[in-house]
Amino acid sequence: MTTAVDPHVAHDPLPWAERVYQAVLDVALFCLGLFLLFSTAGTALALTTLVVLFVAQPQRVWRLQPWREPLIAIGLVLFAYIALRTLSGDISRSAAGAINHYHELLMVPVVWCLLRLSRRPQVFINGLILGCLLLAAAHWLAPLNDKLAWFLHTRRVSAGFGLAICAFLFFEHARLGRIPRRL
Repeated sequence: MTTAVDPHVAHDPLPWAERVYQAVLDVALFCLGLFLLFSTAGTALALTTLVVLFVAQPQRVWRLQPWREPLIAIGLVLFAYIALRTLSGDISRSAAGAINHYHELLMVPVVWCLLRLSRRPQVFINGLILGCLLLAAAHWLAPLNDKLAWFLHTRRVSAGFGLAICAFLFFEHARLGRIPRRL
């Protein structure tokens, strides 16, 4: 008798280095999703870890060719335009700082590649959903604590961005039939 086996379970055992890589990647993706809504420091640490993991696998990243995706290509062209336009005036520390404000355009291909290299890409969504639940709980408690209310006020752009990502992911998963449409 044959049984259906989940393709993520039915694979050969991974070498030790790949298991460690996948474990660190899982934690970093989960933390990125969790902290994206309200923690600049947590997001920065997660993104730094992801960049290190990205650089550690140049052959695998090259095979994925992220620049061939239209959205990523547009972001890279936009970043190049911003960098060239900023550096055309002067090459200084302040110009580099101004360019650094747009580093998210470089993070899109990094995260895109790492989500494709991950054996469990859903950990990012799990972290994002947990972050949304924590943010909702914090908003319910904010009227009781002025410091929490001020903290949430200072994070409204990050929270809005994270909630928009979460809503988009729910919409896409419902559209593709991965979750019930009523959610």
